Amino acid sequence: MTGRHLLAALASAALLLPDATQASDDAMLRAFGDAVRTLPAAPAPAPRAAPPTKPRTHAVDTPRPRATPPKKAKDAAIAPKKDAAPDTHQARLQAEIQRLTQQVATLTQAQKNAREQQEARSAQLIKQVNDAIAAAMRSEEALKSEQAKSAKALADAQNHSKKQQQALQAEFEKQRAQQQREATAKLTALQRDLEQQRAALATQQRDSRETLNKEKQQLEKRVASLQAALDAAQKTPDALIEPQGDTARSSYSLGQFIASNIVVQLQMVKDSGIPFDLNQLIAGLTAQLKTGQSALASAEMAQRYAAMQKALTQGLDKLLEKNRAQLAKLGTGRKVLKSDGGIRWFAVKPAKKALNADQNVAVEVKVSTLGGKLINDFKDNHVPFNRSVPPLLYDAMALSGKGGAVEGWALAKDIAAREPLPPWVAPYDIIHYALTLR
Repeated sequence: MTGRHLLAALASAALLLPDATQASDDAMLRAFGDAVRTLPAAPAPAPRAAPPTKPRTHAVDTPRPRATPPKKAKDAAIAPKKDAAPDTHQARLQAEIQRLTQQVATLTQAQKNAREQQEARSAQLIKQVNDAIAAAMRSEEALKSEQAKSAKALADAQNHSKKQQQALQAEFEKQRAQQQREATAKLTALQRDLEQQRAALATQQRDSRETLNKEKQQLEKRVASLQAALDAAQKTPDALIEPQGDTARSSYSLGQFIASNIVVQLQMVKDSGIPFDLNQLIAGLTAQLKTGQSALASAEMAQRYAAMQKALTQGLDKLLEKNRAQLAKLGTGRKVLKSDGGIRWFAVKPAKKALNADQNVAVEVKVSTLGGKLINDFKDNHVPFNRSVPPLLYDAMALSGKGGAVEGWALAKDIAAREPLPPWVAPYDIIHYALTLR
């Protein structure tokens, strides 16, 4: 390969490898310099016509400014002029070398500029990459920090929620236990009250049964007595026929009066607990009144009558004692206005002013037994306050006053002389005397 061909190849390599590294460029330049220095001297040409110029084979089309040839080359080119005639071929070769050298210098400078620009871009890219990496790392650190904070906040929230849940659960269990205790206590109290009510109800039912049985027995006895009286009345239907004439009517009235006393006596016999047969009693009366005779001997009748009379007296004494005790209980806890002649007076409504002598007032008097049987119901708007009124009425008016009211309690036998009582009232009956002045 000739030196010309080597220069062309080197120039082509330099043009085709603009992105080579600095080490390759320096090596290429050193090789190019060595090749120029070792080119052989051109032989002396024979006198002949100049050969036609061959076309350029390198890739550079645009002529580039030639570099100033080195001093040694210039001296070498000038030196032959002193000794020999100028060689046209060598001059062209030197000119070509200078042009290529200039191109190589231009390429070298361009490659250096490109390399510097590339290094600047690389440095800038590296800086951007490093900045991006640093920013990413900072973002990652910040993200990790935020994640750590979030995780800690979440853990704290979970712990707080768990503690709250545990506290609420504990409070709920406490309230439920308290409510259960209260419910158990209420249930126990209700059960206890229910047992007490059951016991009281059982007692009431037992007492009610006993009372009902007693009332039933009394009603049965009363029905039997009424039935016996009805049977006796049916046997003597003429007793209900209204009598005609004065003598008949007076006789009938006398019979009713005697019978009334008999009824009272029979009631006392019954209250004393002495048994008797009403039908046989009526038969004995009828036989005595109509015939004056008896189906029994006189001695037996006297003996039986005496025994009954003794039992009746004992029974009446017991009834009087019993009712006196009951009468004493009626005034328990009350102030007695006056106690005289077996009657005790109590205030029912205080009067504003006592009565004056002979003062006329409106009087209401109601007399009844303790059992509620009415004896007298008297009303008068003009009753004088003096001794012209019955004794009990006068005493009651004296203890009261206009607008006042009093009441008195006594046994019938103790007031019979001062207060007219019907014949059916027994001596042991408790009498209630009520007076109201208007």
